[in-house]
Amino acid sequence: MGGDGNYHFEKSLLDNRKVIKLLDQAIKQNKGFSLAHFGIGEISYPANGLLVQEFKRYESYAGVSHAPEIIRRELVRSMQDTDIAGWIAPWRLDPWGKQTRTVLEQLKFMPTKACCAWIMQSLLDEGTLWPWLSNKKGISCWTPFKRSGNRF
Repeated sequence: MGGDGNYHFEKSLLDNRKVIKLLDQAIKQNKGFSLAHFGIGEISYPANGLLVQEFKRYESYAGVSHAPEIIRRELVRSMQDTDIAGWIAPWRLDPWGKQTRTVLEQLKFMPTKACCAWIMQSLLDEGTLWPWLSNKKGISCWTPFKRSGNRF
């Protein structure tokens, strides 16, 4: 995906049921699996410096304390390493969805699996998140950073 210059990630976003199925499959196989949210702050930073100032207001919220080049490198690595990348869909926040597409194009990268960045909120809205999580063991990392690492 993306090698042909098509960075329209939103055309292949997995729906909620498919994401849950992949997570359940990894749990059943007892293997690690990551679902990472790349929202406004995360997409701002690697945007070739275009929106780095916008990221400033997210620094304390996200617990950022490293030099900009380290943050950018780690964000790009995370985008490339995650099993499912949660991106900002243009139909949710159009300018940020387009910025996400621009960042992917600049990086010449397209994830193999992607979903909407707000999948957890969507699962909450559907009433399926807590019933699905009720019999799972794991660590849930949420923002703000200082409250991450809640165990259930």
